[in-house]
Amino acid sequence: MSAVAYATRSKTAMAKANSSKTKNKTPTMFGEKNKRESELSDVTSCMGEYITTAYGLLRLVFNYLPMKDLRTAAHVCRAWKEAAEHEKLKRENIDWSFWRKTTSSTLLNLVNVAFRRETFCPSQVCLSFMCGRGVEPHIECGKGIASCPYSTKRVACGNTHCVCQYVQKMVHPESCSILLEADGIVGTSTNMDRTEEVEGLQGCVSTLLLPKMTDVNITTFYVDETELDKFKRREFGNKEMCSLLGMNTEVTPLRCVLLFCSSEYHGDVTEFLECLVQVQPEQFVIGGGFFNQFHFVTNDEKKCSKAGAIVGIAFSGNNVHCTSTLLDTDIRCKAEVASLMDEFHGCNLPERNSVAFMFACCGRGKFHYRCKNMESSVFRTYFPNTPLLGAFVQGEIGRKFFYGKTQESGIEAPKRKRISVVDDLLHSYTSVFVHLSFGPNSVQKKK
Repeated sequence: MSAVAYATRSKTAMAKANSSKTKNKTPTMFGEKNKRESELSDVTSCMGEYITTAYGLLRLVFNYLPMKDLRTAAHVCRAWKEAAEHEKLKRENIDWSFWRKTTSSTLLNLVNVAFRRETFCPSQVCLSFMCGRGVEPHIECGKGIASCPYSTKRVACGNTHCVCQYVQKMVHPESCSILLEADGIVGTSTNMDRTEEVEGLQGCVSTLLLPKMTDVNITTFYVDETELDKFKRREFGNKEMCSLLGMNTEVTPLRCVLLFCSSEYHGDVTEFLECLVQVQPEQFVIGGGFFNQFHFVTNDEKKCSKAGAIVGIAFSGNNVHCTSTLLDTDIRCKAEVASLMDEFHGCNLPERNSVAFMFACCGRGKFHYRCKNMESSVFRTYFPNTPLLGAFVQGEIGRKFFYGKTQESGIEAPKRKRISVVDDLLHSYTSVFVHLSFGPNSVQKKK
């Protein structure tokens, strides 16, 4: 036998031997793999069972879940549902955001970017300020959208949606959604690194989410043209006003009312304001303005209302503390703004769970001060931990009201000829600031 033939036969024999070893070893290898997978499955099952039964550990895990995942976890079992509901009650911190649209994005893209975030608080009221004229009340849910809140497959459904209902569906199905359109808005970024006054720029959204809070009552109300005529005919009294606000002022004193009026009814809200200021003897904060238009979706009717006169938010309860101030027409420099803000800051409201609103005339801002962000930057100097939101409106509503004081204690309204009991509430070419604080809160927003 030649050396070549011997080498060839030896290689063939070795290959057969190796193949036989592999065949004998394969079942053992797969058996070990299945055994490891079985052991891992048992460990995972035991861990899941332990998390389910260990209520304290379950609540600790749920503490880091955003609201979307928390609502999903509540459907697992009774223990998870109980832990999820307990976790929801703990989350009482307000949430806010500020977004700008790029040149190539549409309104639907902006809405999805602005509202599809991992919020940690169950929203009771979603208040949004949108910059620009002619905001379309409906949006096309077409291509390029990753998911749609109306679609079970979490993709674009291709239908046409009301923009306000779309926002409500994304934020919280049981919330009340208010979308306000103005010539300019004021917004604060989520991480509190900047506050901007945006004037005349299309496609900006500033949003505030108000959750349910202990000893804080938040109600929304809506006044259409028919009800406004009843106020003009003096057919509404204190009883009807309390019913409209959804509260009993004898049991729970009214602390603050934010009014968002349509600019079409600029001269028709006097009688409404007269009835509002007389709803209780104790004075309260009033702030707001006249907007281009608004969209409003309640948490019970599930339909959008946009042909109304007034939409508002009322705050009451022992944990609501508020104050307001007015920057009159003759204030034109930083020193004068700082002087009023120093007086405003002297009320010493807690900033931990607070929010402030700025309603400025559309003629102020950079055209009035010859520089951008004058009033908002001075405000942030005195209130570094309070987000500031608002809009540039076509008429301001508000008055000076310092927490713990009354107007008889030296706070005077701007000097002008008084024509009615609400003359101190309706202004032009001014800026109204409202500061709301919702008392001590131990829950921190998770990052």
